[in-house]
Amino acid sequence: MAAPVINTPDVFMGLLMGRLQTSRRGVRSLVLIQSDVVGRRVVRRDRRYVDWLPYRLTRDRAEAFFASGEPFASLTDSQAQPFERVRIVRNALAHGGEHAMRQFRKTFTDGLALPAEQRRPAGYLRGQHAVGQTRFAHLLAEAVLVMRSLTR
Repeated sequence: MAAPVINTPDVFMGLLMGRLQTSRRGVRSLVLIQSDVVGRRVVRRDRRYVDWLPYRLTRDRAEAFFASGEPFASLTDSQAQPFERVRIVRNALAHGGEHAMRQFRKTFTDGLALPAEQRRPAGYLRGQHAVGQTRFAHLLAEAVLVMRSLTR
């Protein structure tokens, strides 16, 4: 059994190269690429890596590779919200600068009565969202649901 697709690059490249199918109408690659190496090189262009977040970058890239940018262009802002939340946490963890931390607090902790250790990104993510589920697991589960909806 194949591993489930759970991230933007896998969905994007899978649809682009025909490895993934979707029941959504109008999803069609504008290019025929059969090699993973070539596919990654074409999507990456002259950069060392591809920025998938913020999600608008994925939407813009999809416009170049898919008819009408579908299925990536059809996500509403509220559907793409889990990706924005992941981006904010990622930036707070990776950079820790005042701007990144201000965005983190505004999005995740402002107005909540949290223990001191959960007011920082790593501690917040370790905290419980629900019984048996950390906030980290919940955040990823939200993003995975959206990714899977693109291939239905």
